[in-house]
Amino acid sequence: MHDLPRRELALTTGVHEVEGGASGAEAAAQIGWQAGAGLHDTSLTGYSARMTITHINPETLHSSPAFTQVVRVSAAADTIYVGGQNGVDATGRVVGPGVAEQTRQALANLQTCLAAAGASIEHVVKWTILVREGESMQEGFAAFSEVWGGRPNPPAITVVQVAGFAVPGAVCEIEAVAAVPA
Repeated sequence: MHDLPRRELALTTGVHEVEGGASGAEAAAQIGWQAGAGLHDTSLTGYSARMTITHINPETLHSSPAFTQVVRVSAAADTIYVGGQNGVDATGRVVGPGVAEQTRQALANLQTCLAAAGASIEHVVKWTILVREGESMQEGFAAFSEVWGGRPNPPAITVVQVAGFAVPGAVCEIEAVAAVPA
């Protein structure tokens, strides 16, 4: 299947198999097709592939409401990569000395980037958060939680402490990978 041209591959992903009989007729109606009397009828519906995002927390690993261990995204998605965002305003000035205010601003900048690419924070499947050594991780996580809120299925996350950043006065930087239905 990897050698098929894009259109044929997309058609392959749109295959629906429907059993005959009453339940098959109901399923066929859901995909807008009339099922015949055969045991299985197949419908090719073109570009009907759907993106699915599966959040996985293996039972043998620590589980946290703040992150997911593994996020699997089906191939029917556009991937958006947002470069590291610091806590700077539109003029490029750092918004304040603390990790909490800079985290809030970095996340606001990140949301602006996502929106420009047709995505939102709910589409993020992976965060990478960089924090300057010596800064309060708790303050950064608290600010992050304010923005993320009670949304279900948090993305996978990596947090790294670093010696510093290219932006003078910056204490954090956040980058993201988002998956949007194609």
